[in-house]
Amino acid sequence: MPTKFVLTAEKPARKKPSYRTLATGTISNVTTGKVSRALQEDFESVDSEIENNESAGEVEISEPVSVESLETVNQRLLQELKLKEERLSQLQEERHSKEQELNNRIKELEKQLQEQINAKKELEMLYSRGIFNILK
Repeated sequence: MPTKFVLTAEKPARKKPSYRTLATGTISNVTTGKVSRALQEDFESVDSEIENNESAGEVEISEPVSVESLETVNQRLLQELKLKEERLSQLQEERHSKEQELNNRIKELEKQLQEQINAKKELEMLYSRGIFNILK
């Protein structure tokens, strides 16, 4: 005889938000009354959607549950977890190698920049001594 399980996960009721800008009667609220009303309607529609989603938390299992089926599901989940862990480790290794490549490239570019700065200083020194003149 198949057993029917109904699993529910009840969440506490969500507190209704207070719209302080609508409750206070400041001049800015009076001038933007249309915007405030539109925002209030948007908030109310979002609130109703959240309440509808929370009430749809019931899950029905119509087929019988056995220890063997639970074990096979558990094994599949463990295999998926193992595959995801392997993929995660691969991605971490790739990130680490790319980070090393970028750090090496940064060091290389810093060396090139330092060489250019030194060459510029040397040219400025030669120009200031009059040994090297660009305008001739």
